[in-house]
Amino acid sequence: MKKLLGIILFLILLAACSNSEPVIVKVDRQPNEEQSEPELVEEIRDEEVDEFIEFSLEDELLRVNLKQIPILDAFLQGSENRQEIIEEMNLERILNREDNDVYLLEFSCNNDQCSYLLLSQNTDNTGHLVADLATFANFSISPDESKLLLRFTRNSKEQLGPICNVSPSS
Repeated sequence: MKKLLGIILFLILLAACSNSEPVIVKVDRQPNEEQSEPELVEEIRDEEVDEFIEFSLEDELLRVNLKQIPILDAFLQGSENRQEIIEEMNLERILNREDNDVYLLEFSCNNDQCSYLLLSQNTDNTGHLVADLATFANFSISPDESKLLLRFTRNSKEQLGPICNVSPSS
């Protein structure tokens, strides 16, 4: 009986913790011309704080749900100046379809090499890391419009230095 009760409680907890919130949400209001840089927005619902990054594109205002993108959330949690890092992010709509808009989020740039997340409004509610230490070049759509090809470049001339300098002991 105790095992059955434990299993039932576990399933209830699992169902309560499952999250069906979208990764990216279009906000009803029009973008503010003064707000050109992304900003961190917090919403309090049911005594829980949800964090979003709000991006203003030319014709729409979008919110990226940090709870749904663990890699981006962890990156921001480990940063000392979150607002400065958020302001350096760039969100670009690369595909505009009636049933699905696809966006490319550029973040963590260093010497023109960045990390990129692919965000879609109708996928499995995750952001997919598609490139790291790269530069976005362009994209192509397959003839049947079922696939998307993203092309990135990397500067192969740059050599990464050693992680640490170890000198031999004398």
